[in-house]
Amino acid sequence: MTKKLFGLCLLFSFTTVLYSQKTTHQFRVRTVTAGITLNSLADTITFHAAIEFLNKARQAYIAKGYEVQTIRISTQNLYKYLNQNSYNDALPFLVRLDKIAQQNNISLSIGQILPPDKYQEGIGEWAEKLVHTTSNISFSLPISSHAIGIHFNSIKASSEIITAISKSNGGEACFRFTASANCPAGIPFFPAAFHEGINSFAIGLESANLITEAFKQDNNPASARQTLKLFLEKNLLPIQDIAENISKTLNWQYDGIDASPAPGLDASIGQAIETYSKQPFGSPSTLSTCALITDVLKIWILKNVVTQV
Repeated sequence: MTKKLFGLCLLFSFTTVLYSQKTTHQFRVRTVTAGITLNSLADTITFHAAIEFLNKARQAYIAKGYEVQTIRISTQNLYKYLNQNSYNDALPFLVRLDKIAQQNNISLSIGQILPPDKYQEGIGEWAEKLVHTTSNISFSLPISSHAIGIHFNSIKASSEIITAISKSNGGEACFRFTASANCPAGIPFFPAAFHEGINSFAIGLESANLITEAFKQDNNPASARQTLKLFLEKNLLPIQDIAENISKTLNWQYDGIDASPAPGLDASIGQAIETYSKQPFGSPSTLSTCALITDVLKIWILKNVVTQV
């Protein structure tokens, strides 16, 4: 079954600094992610402006009783702003951005480090240097796309990167890299995130508990789809309203909510699926339940970041 379960990407990172706020809701804002286009590797002005925006955006959600776990920045793909610099030349600039990110409790994605379906000798060793000299930077390579299909050269490069960084920090550096498939710009979740275009932001949620609660109310195959849709819209429309107000007030484009119901330590998507199916996760009914959830995320009235609708 090839349905795109839970949106195009169910990618998340547990390596960023979490914030604890008093919350009155059944779910969390996993991230507010700002997408920016850097003029060069040395462009810290745009970077600082994004940090200022994120702090204001986070406070807008906290003021309404929502817990915001992280704030993040994604740039355009690294290879697009290397200019005439080599990858080794870029390292000191990336270290500088990483230090600013650390000081402000920000996670940073530099996007895809090579063009689609390209291979570069020594990229694994370079990635190992990057994870050794930084702590808050994530990065990626696309191994397939709708335009090209399978990126065999990217697969080769990704395998070398994964092998190299798996030796760093007990393998934990692998949380900072992904070989992604068919992921568009604007995704707020790391490490797949990358940006295109004008300044914008997107919201990523930890919403598995909402799905569990909806299925507790109704797990009848004839009506559960509509119940889930209405329940999610009721709970998440205020998130969109706040985002639209932030967009208007701070003049940043709002890209939408990532539809992926990301789980957490106390928010299990497996539990949500079992609540509907009444069968252990992995049973034949699991895929049909995933399809039901995916269908709802495609038709709800919220603006989905992946589809930009």
